[in-house]
Amino acid sequence: MISVTVVVALCVLAVATQVGVFVFERRYLPAGELVDVTGGRLHVVQIGPRDASGPPIVLIHGASSSMETMRLPLGNMLAENTALS
Repeated sequence: MISVTVVVALCVLAVATQVGVFVFERRYLPAGELVDVTGGRLHVVQIGPRDASGPPIVLIHGASSSMETMRLPLGNMLAENTALS
């Protein structure tokens, strides 16, 4: 009986997770553009000029973070300095 209860609880949690993902994906649309890469898709946001003279700078946040964590303190500053050079 305990194993049936555990399986049912796991199924309920899995469904709740998928419902949560569905709601959040509709409420918070991805910024930038989606780019297909081998093995998945990436959300890419370009904040500097496309015609900058140097190579692009790529900022990658961790799974427990968000784009804003990298963009606000560092990304905007780098984009402005790139635009000035």
